[in-house]
Amino acid sequence: MELSQQFRSADIALYSLNGKQVLRGSGEHPNLAMGVYLLSVRGRNGSVFTARFAHSGGGLSIDVGFGNGNSGSLLEKAIAGNWTITVSAEGYLDTSYAFFPETGRGSTPVQEINLRQILPSSSSEIIPSSSSETSSSSSSVGYSGPYGSVTHGGQTYKTIVIGTQTWMAENLNYDPGPGNSACYDNNSSNCAQYGRLYDWSTAMSISTSYNSSSWNGSDVKHQGICPAGWHLPSNAEWTTLTNYVGGTSTAGTKLKATTGWNNNGNGTDEYGFSTLPGGRGYSDGNFNYAGDAGNWWSSTEDNSSYVWYRGMYYYGSYVGRDTSNKSWLFSVRCLKD
Repeated sequence: MELSQQFRSADIALYSLNGKQVLRGSGEHPNLAMGVYLLSVRGRNGSVFTARFAHSGGGLSIDVGFGNGNSGSLLEKAIAGNWTITVSAEGYLDTSYAFFPETGRGSTPVQEINLRQILPSSSSEIIPSSSSETSSSSSSVGYSGPYGSVTHGGQTYKTIVIGTQTWMAENLNYDPGPGNSACYDNNSSNCAQYGRLYDWSTAMSISTSYNSSSWNGSDVKHQGICPAGWHLPSNAEWTTLTNYVGGTSTAGTKLKATTGWNNNGNGTDEYGFSTLPGGRGYSDGNFNYAGDAGNWWSSTEDNSSYVWYRGMYYYGSYVGRDTSNKSWLFSVRCLKD
């Protein structure tokens, strides 16, 4: 479902919590099943807003409107006014999400969201991305089995066998030199804690021109900046991992580290994968979400500008599967050939 020309600066999608895309763009779904869904809104300047809500079943529609009548450029320029996205669910839910330009961040829209609920019902719940509701802390002591190791760029990383796969049990912290990579907030202590952040072409060790054009190479065992005998995981290989640990809806809890996540968003780390919330970076030099979220590249393109990735969040038990702008800076986990 395509957005009208006026609103193509926004990429709007609705997902079930197992990562399946239900609705793309403004439009209607005539008979959406009861459940909890994730609304994702991405502006082309790199800002993202997500909100979860419970739906009691029935039709659902997403409409887009600008509060001050401006065009889609409002998503990319900090000008006065606001724009809204309205989710309607045949009486169960009718909620407007109002976005306002953020002071001090130039063209980046505010991450603080004003929510307004209309026609509430006892079975409907709005959970904004800034909500204090989080995953409960775990009583598990985490994984206690054996680890292997691999050395790359002078640093030794723990490795872990999960099913038929052998993964790094830590985020990559390797400075390849050329390309675009950084420590979160350009602070080396964050690289030591979370690993380094890379745009996609740097993670793949290919020309930066492919951040805005199709590479069309193979996503199978592409080494990129990983050690010899290791590679950047493909979209399918990430799915193999989440399927093995029980599916995307609970994989986040099982793969997150037992410490390091904000607001009691820690996991059980049952398999020793030990993900940490390294946040993300943008091509304009800004960073956000350290402590709250982690994102990891795959080697699989979606189109000329977007690539598949996985995300984990302090407030959720799931592993998100989505596409991202190649110019953003995400974490890297390497997988053994």
